[in-house]
Amino acid sequence: MTRVIALFVSILLFACGKKTETATSSYDLKLVFENQVKGNPLAIGDGYTNDFGEQYTVTAFKYYVSNIELTTLSGQTEKISDTYFLVDQAEKTSMICAFQTKQQQYKAVSFLLGVDSTRNVSGVQTGALDPAKGMFWTWNSGYIMAKLEATSRIAATAGNRITYHIGGFKTGENAARRITLNFGTLGNLNISTAGTAAILVTTELNKWFSGQHNLKITDQFEVMSPGGIAMKYADNYERMFTVTSIRN
Repeated sequence: MTRVIALFVSILLFACGKKTETATSSYDLKLVFENQVKGNPLAIGDGYTNDFGEQYTVTAFKYYVSNIELTTLSGQTEKISDTYFLVDQAEKTSMICAFQTKQQQYKAVSFLLGVDSTRNVSGVQTGALDPAKGMFWTWNSGYIMAKLEATSRIAATAGNRITYHIGGFKTGENAARRITLNFGTLGNLNISTAGTAAILVTTELNKWFSGQHNLKITDQFEVMSPGGIAMKYADNYERMFTVTSIRN
């Protein structure tokens, strides 16, 4: 009898342990970005025309994606810890932000375009936040949230360069923006053990100039410090993103 009880307890403990492991297991998920201009893939060195008829040729386009969150069907939020990615048009592998999440169904994703204030004042960092990435000003001004560099014939600057380094993390000049994207008619995201789940997000670069505010190249050739103008560009790039596909 004692042996039977011991065996039963062992089975029960094993089952409970197995159930706990399943509940806390993590599975692969990819947030994949595709930068575009008017539905065409963005390419460094190619020429484009914004909504004001102004032509420009992109030489660099980078932005931070951090603090990713997923929304379950019941409306609960799952925060993905320690997620900081630098999407760089010049590095194709950077377009894929890979992380892990729970086995669950989700109806929306959100992320911070930029770097949160805590990391802006956390000293020298590594990985995507390494100052060597060229996205950091000073300990006082913090990180550049998004960067667009290009040339345009209408720019009255050396080499016809236009330079937009948008940043700022302090109250009244915070250029980070929380982007929330609902999946809607695309259906729910189902995380499984297959490890194939992905969210495809397109980024429409022309919204940089006209997402919310009309910011013509002719009116502003350079922005390289926090402030009111930088905040307007931040309002614009908040509207660049759209979920176009869900892969389960």
